Amino acid sequence: EEEEEEDSGLTEEEISRRIEEEVQAQVEENERMMAEMEKSWQEKLSQAEASGKRQEQDVTKQAMKTTPHLYNLNIDNQLTGMIVYLLDTAEACVGNGRTDPKPEIPLSGLNIMEKHAVFKMEGGKLTLEKGHADAKVVVNGRPLTAAEELHHNDRLMFGSSNLFVLQNPAEYNADPSTFPLQVTYDMAQEEIAANSGFNMEHDNQSIDDMLLREDLIEMLPAVEEANAISEELDRGVKFEVVVLSDLVMGDMSHKSEVCVKMRNLETGYEYIWPKNKFFNRKYLMQEMYQNYVESEDWALPDEKDPFTESSDTEVKIGTVCMYQQTLAYMIDVQEQLRLIDYRLGEVGMLNIELVPCDESGKVLTEEDDIYVDDVKEMIGKPLSFHINITSAVGLPVKFTDFYCKYKFHTEETIYTEVVSGTTNPEFKHSHKYTYTACSQQLIEYLNSEMLKVELWAKYKTLSIPKRQHSTKEIIMSEQLARGPDAAVEMHKKVDPEKIKIMTELVVSRKRTDRMEKKLAQIRKMVEIAEQYEKCSIPTQIVRAILSAQSLEVATDIINKIPEIADSSQHSAANESKACSLM
Repeated sequence: EEEEEEDSGLTEEEISRRIEEEVQAQVEENERMMAEMEKSWQEKLSQAEASGKRQEQDVTKQAMKTTPHLYNLNIDNQLTGMIVYLLDTAEACVGNGRTDPKPEIPLSGLNIMEKHAVFKMEGGKLTLEKGHADAKVVVNGRPLTAAEELHHNDRLMFGSSNLFVLQNPAEYNADPSTFPLQVTYDMAQEEIAANSGFNMEHDNQSIDDMLLREDLIEMLPAVEEANAISEELDRGVKFEVVVLSDLVMGDMSHKSEVCVKMRNLETGYEYIWPKNKFFNRKYLMQEMYQNYVESEDWALPDEKDPFTESSDTEVKIGTVCMYQQTLAYMIDVQEQLRLIDYRLGEVGMLNIELVPCDESGKVLTEEDDIYVDDVKEMIGKPLSFHINITSAVGLPVKFTDFYCKYKFHTEETIYTEVVSGTTNPEFKHSHKYTYTACSQQLIEYLNSEMLKVELWAKYKTLSIPKRQHSTKEIIMSEQLARGPDAAVEMHKKVDPEKIKIMTELVVSRKRTDRMEKKLAQIRKMVEIAEQYEKCSIPTQIVRAILSAQSLEVATDIINKIPEIADSSQHSAANESKACSLM
């Protein structure tokens, strides 16, 4: 009655608005109550699922004590062992999960086929075989080629990145001492690297060797993934891990670098990518593949395609390194040196000269006799010399636009002219360096460091017919041709002492020649003295002959001996006829 009395004083519009507000309030209250009920139901469902998972995990953990099983390896140790597959049936199929019925071990990722591999348990023995001829399966670092019996702690990789460890409790319990090690991700990757030809030994390794091993562990699975994407998208490109030796890097402190070789399967052209460039490209490859999976427009123009290199890309085709010790002794050297590529194979010869000169650029010859006995004598003295790169011969025909570049000490990088249209380019390059006073640092650099000269070029543009085979078919045929035991580019070491010894032999030969010439001058001096019955010769004359800057100067001094009076008078009591040098 009170509400009716209140409403009697309201207009119809006000009454209608009040009713709408009450209805809206009731709707909101109902929605709130429904949300609470939904929340309560979801919480109960989540709790039930969590309980079910715990029970399932408990059952799995209990079964793992007696049943053969797989657990995953991950670069993050906290994620290792998070995925477990029990091998509790006579057969267990590994596949990508796109079949009906689903495989017992469904895996995702690149290069996983519908029926990838099959585990079989017969007579207490567990074996693994491929489910398809093209399936990629690796057992203990080696490609699986036929059915193989498995054992406790075996390392298995399916496709490009699915890495697992087999656990066989019965085999372990029979003799625990046979399996002392806990398998880790790094251990499995090192094994793959070692079976690919890399030295992964831990004994007597330096810090640089350990860092190199870590880079290999990081790079190998990344390269596998890049190859898998290339095959899936049919990009006609193959990647391989290579280790550039200290000689190729021009660093004789025994530091090498892990890089990636990108090879175009149509042209055969190869490009060496440093680590950072490869990973930047790989991120773009992953984006392309994701767009491909999602059926989006994934193709990119060549200038943005991470699988291509521009025809204007310059490549380093070879390197020569020579010690500069001869300059510290003021000795000229002309050498024809082997151009070494990243494989440490010969790709041609480079003619190079290190020639001492005076400040005006005039070449100093042996007649100038500017050789020094001890490099320390050069500290504080002027030094001028030419670095001449005359020509290269026998270069590969697939290259053009050749040029050389090098860097001496702290000076700027020097480039030769670009030469095209020949595989025997004549650079006719000469660059003069002048130092008014040699510092100790400069002399130490000349005496111990190497001059690295790099030869660069571009690939010739070719007209390539359309490919008849897919990327996967080409890579597979190459692997079959190489055989299962073929290794990737080996990690080779270069002994810098061999190169240094060669340079020291040049210095020693020059020193011997100079000493023989000095000895011949002394003999000539003695002959002249005896001829003119000189019993003594002043020491300053002997010193002048030994320090003469040329053969002509020494000869002039020797020819004046007859005019020189004896430097001392001998008593009659001295009956010795031997001449003495005072």
